[in-house]
Amino acid sequence: MPEELGGAGGWRMESPDGVPVGVQRALLEVVAARGGERALLGLGERVAGVVDQPLLFVMLNARSVIDLLDKEQRFNRFFHSHHRVRIHEHTQDQVVLEHYGFDAAPARVESLFVLGLHLVLFGQIGCSGLSVRFPASDHPDDTLAGPDYGAPPAGNVACWRIAWQRFQARREPMVGLDELLLGQARPRDLSEDESTVARLRRLVEQDLAHRWTVAEVAAGLHTSGRSLQRELSAADTTFSRELERARVEAAKRLLADPKRSVTEIGYVCGFSDGAHFSRRFKALAGLSPAAFRAQRA
Repeated sequence: MPEELGGAGGWRMESPDGVPVGVQRALLEVVAARGGERALLGLGERVAGVVDQPLLFVMLNARSVIDLLDKEQRFNRFFHSHHRVRIHEHTQDQVVLEHYGFDAAPARVESLFVLGLHLVLFGQIGCSGLSVRFPASDHPDDTLAGPDYGAPPAGNVACWRIAWQRFQARREPMVGLDELLLGQARPRDLSEDESTVARLRRLVEQDLAHRWTVAEVAAGLHTSGRSLQRELSAADTTFSRELERARVEAAKRLLADPKRSVTEIGYVCGFSDGAHFSRRFKALAGLSPAAFRAQRA
């Protein structure tokens, strides 16, 4: 069964400043009329440059294409995207995605715009030699190669086969956000002198939005999953408890900034959805996120 992901098109924030979907579609039609459909693919570069930085921080702090798409799925749950993307298949060097809408099929201009955003994000997390085909179009074998890409083919452009020649994970530091979101300190080598709990917390703080597993953290700490869980048990704690505590502490720091919505903060800190964020934050902090912010104001 195809995996469903939150799509970049139709991103809808709780802020009243969000652009209604109908207005967004009309603007995309103007871009296509004036600059051609190639211009829609190029819009991704500009949009990625102005997206709110914590959200971009989460997306670009990805270890793989699938990691990025997993974060996009969680984005959908927080911000109720009108459009989504299904993964039909994926390998180490390509992925087949389908763009679709809940209420109605996305317009051609919307699918091309969303494709452009994905190509930019794929490139920024470490994919090079990007190219795309449109399996459901009138010319399914035609390949558009980056970075300039060509004019999209006629027909259905809502399905994309995106391929890359190489992938090397990378992330550009974001001044201020690295310190704020990474536990007030830049990542550094994990010290063997620290307690297991402290080392675990510092490791997961490097990407709180990632879906961490015991095996991944154990590998990062150069131990086995069984040994990690045994050491945590000896410290009277558990893996899930420490992961949750790290996320709540990061949320507390972000709640000090009144410009950040509670919904956005929950997403950035790695909670599965808004209700989960509110419930778990209150369990650990004694107050809901909104009440905690009001008390500290």
